Amino acid sequence: MTHVTLVLVCGPPASLKTTLINIVQCIINKFVEQNSTLRKLCVNKIKLCIENKFMQIDSNWYFINFDKILFNIETEVINESWKQYRLLIANIIEIYIKNNLNLPPPSNELKFLIDYSSFKYAKIIYDRIYQIFYCTKNIPSNNIIIVLEDNFYYHSMRYRYYQIAQCFNTSFMSIHLQCNIHTTLERNKKRNGNVTEQSIHNIQSKYELPDIIWEKNSMIIDTTYGFHLNTIIQFFQLITNVRLKPEKMINFLFEQQQQRDESTKINQTNVIHQTDQIIRKYISTYLKEKLNTISNVQMKKVYAENVNKCRMMFLEKPR
Repeated sequence: MTHVTLVLVCGPPASLKTTLINIVQCIINKFVEQNSTLRKLCVNKIKLCIENKFMQIDSNWYFINFDKILFNIETEVINESWKQYRLLIANIIEIYIKNNLNLPPPSNELKFLIDYSSFKYAKIIYDRIYQIFYCTKNIPSNNIIIVLEDNFYYHSMRYRYYQIAQCFNTSFMSIHLQCNIHTTLERNKKRNGNVTEQSIHNIQSKYELPDIIWEKNSMIIDTTYGFHLNTIIQFFQLITNVRLKPEKMINFLFEQQQQRDESTKINQTNVIHQTDQIIRKYISTYLKEKLNTISNVQMKKVYAENVNKCRMMFLEKPR
């Protein structure tokens, strides 16, 4: 019987998400750039520790990096409809899981699929994910591990994959990489294709840690000083444990409404969340009027960034 585990690797830019993925790929022999003898020795040591602890690494692993999926089209996708494209990626993964488990599609009430024929980059994204699933060399195994790498800074971004796990009785877990803002900004300066400082501040301030019951299978890693051997071992240990405890298939119509009500209640009682929503509303109105009085495009951008920084500084105080 085939079993699927969904692993979300989450965190702000420059929090070492890709570094963690590279380490994992080294351990499972999917990383080809093992030129350094020292690197090989380190990988072998980690692998030996993991195998001695009876952790599961002999599975079919698939790695989906959102940056690579959106390579050269990210700006256009964001401008067109980023939320719908995120849903498209989740739907493609859902279809792959359904096909591997030989299960019927979800009930009509939970039909998440939408018509993407009018979306310009839908086929490019589909083809890139298809390549990952059907052109990756793997060993015969009934265990499938799908690792998704993205910011995933809102609960809602992660919840869609939890729904997939519930729908098909598969396993779900999330890894959250965190580090202080100074380290993040310094790392970002050294990266190829670095993101703006405003984006990093924005994601850091909005990041929602796994504090909801459906995210019980989660792990938070402080990557300020990189990764420790024990951290890597704990990562594989969590995968092994979660694989043995798949999410229960539920009565979606009832349970989903209950979960939606619970999430709404949490947001309504979250003072910072509510304060942020109110501030954003007033800032939006204020900037529309203020920016009309500024002719220089660069000055408009700088002014908007400064206003946003003031908002984040204000929200840090109650935090």
